[in-house]
Amino acid sequence: MKNESTQVKLELRTVVDKTWLVRDKTFSDDPWYLYAELFSICYLIELIRALTEPQWLPEEVSIQSEQAALFEQLILSDNANSNVPQIYQQRSVCSISIPQEMLAIPFHHNKHWVKPEKNSDAPTDFLGSLKIALPPYLHEGKLPIKKTAQIIGLSVRTFQRRLDTLGVSYTQVLESVQLQEAQYYLNNTGISITTIALGLGYSDLAHFSRAFKRMTEIPPSQYRIEHSGTKR
Repeated sequence: MKNESTQVKLELRTVVDKTWLVRDKTFSDDPWYLYAELFSICYLIELIRALTEPQWLPEEVSIQSEQAALFEQLILSDNANSNVPQIYQQRSVCSISIPQEMLAIPFHHNKHWVKPEKNSDAPTDFLGSLKIALPPYLHEGKLPIKKTAQIIGLSVRTFQRRLDTLGVSYTQVLESVQLQEAQYYLNNTGISITTIALGLGYSDLAHFSRAFKRMTEIPPSQYRIEHSGTKR
């Protein structure tokens, strides 16, 4: 497992007999970087949960920031009855530990995952892939189409042609992914709405609230009240 872009590297690393799922990105003192790390830890944990157990938590977490208490609060907000991982701050990378016994478990497809027929509509799967690939990059702000094409390994022209085939614009796709992530974090975590907004690339809370209300017809605070506890 290894995925790279010009700014972020995601891979498995073994250090002193321990395996870590690592997000390697150059550290920044800018405030947005903390929010990016918060979302990255959530993303890494959810990725392993999707492949193993829905309530799984790592035993150890490393972060580049100096806010271990904030990360502990984030993890506890959705896992009140679980043991809190050991959190190491001011490390060179953002990562979570994965036990060796888990790596040895054969991977089995979810019974609801169905292999598409040869004549199925491939572009539909393409949109699904985008919704998986883009969340780790949302904190960088509104992603230019060139950057997104680079993330998924296509030229801008090919990427645009695929979107045209689906009858959707790049802006629609990006907003759909932002909305999907916003709804998840509003539903299932205690993260403040301001933190969610900044982590999804919005410049401020007001901008996020307007966009969210435009897409759902209700403000994010009301959405959280009405849907809290809903799982993905």
